[in-house]
Amino acid sequence: MAARRTVSLVRHGEYTPTPEGGTLTLLGKAQAEAAGAVFAQGRVQSMHCSPLRRAIETADRIAHVCGRKRAKRSDDLAEISPTARAGVATAKDARAGQAQVRRLLEALSKPAKRSRHDVLVAHGNLIRALCCAVLEAPPHAWMKMAIDHGSITTLVVTAAGRVHLVGFNATAHLGALVE
Repeated sequence: MAARRTVSLVRHGEYTPTPEGGTLTLLGKAQAEAAGAVFAQGRVQSMHCSPLRRAIETADRIAHVCGRKRAKRSDDLAEISPTARAGVATAKDARAGQAQVRRLLEALSKPAKRSRHDVLVAHGNLIRALCCAVLEAPPHAWMKMAIDHGSITTLVVTAAGRVHLVGFNATAHLGALVE
């Protein structure tokens, strides 16, 4: 079988906003643990997360359930505004967000040399914008995509470096924990 890299993008759990980037609610903690149970069943080679607190807390709970060390922080997984929106994000914010998506997609597009599974804990806007980029959809299409807290989106990178979206906003593992 040809090498392939599976990338699981987990949206952080439900949170209460704080100046540090939000802290998980009890529901958010349960969502993170449910996601961790999915990954505990297989072998995960690496875990990375956004530097915002809600993503770090989610990644820490996933790592604990999987018996792994803490996730590495990555600024390329931070929250973004993929498009300009009046009163929310400027054109400059949107350009920075799109540049971040391009960097992440470029990093993910490196050909898989061996089969592996990586888990990235990030934010809904980034995950939706990345999916748009993978599908070559217009950047504003992210606003038409719903993504739940604790959901898992799956990409597969082939040995040739092609990135495929194979699952979006999976929530079966959450059961009644879906808001």
